[in-house]
Amino acid sequence: MLELIGKLEGVEYLIYGFSFLIVILLAFTFHEFAHAFVAYKQGDITPKVHGRVSINPINHIDPLGFILCFLFGVGWAKPVQVNSLKFKQQRKGMALVSISGVIANLIMAFVGCGCAQAILRFGNLENTFVYFLFVLFLMMFQINISLFVFNLLPIPPLDGFNLILTMAKPNSKFLSFMQKYGFVILLIMLFFLGFVFSYIVEYVGYPISAFWQMIFF
Repeated sequence: MLELIGKLEGVEYLIYGFSFLIVILLAFTFHEFAHAFVAYKQGDITPKVHGRVSINPINHIDPLGFILCFLFGVGWAKPVQVNSLKFKQQRKGMALVSISGVIANLIMAFVGCGCAQAILRFGNLENTFVYFLFVLFLMMFQINISLFVFNLLPIPPLDGFNLILTMAKPNSKFLSFMQKYGFVILLIMLFFLGFVFSYIVEYVGYPISAFWQMIFF
């Protein structure tokens, strides 16, 4: 499917940019909403008080993080504040909150891939609106599967680290090391290991793509 957006000329640049803008808004919004919703269901009203149990992007988007993501592909949303002491079961609740954001991204990736494959199979890509929808859903798949993989990395402040935090012993040497050097490791990964990350994302996303190809082709 990627070769169909290989040559972007004229209006296609607008389609590509507008699709990226929409997908980032949706991906960040539903990721943070999932954190807030699960925390609220676990007994913590903090996200509700701060207006985070909402699918309004304004409540979740950090302006600087969003602009950097749009321009450079790396950014962030406003983190959801939670009070784990309010959870019915503290460890379980924190684990569910930690994993909920990436599950939301995985669901969006699954839906996006299915819609893109359906359009590729039945749509007329020479139609500008159909082509826009194809690019939009393809990006929904690619960006959300990337966020799914990235946020599962066991590096603070990512969700993968918070998940491990709920299961590891308080005196864990790994946790201490990552809390001290995690940000440096994250920067190194972003600047020097991007090609490795892209292979991992492709590997993780392949079963989803293969499933929908089996359905539609």
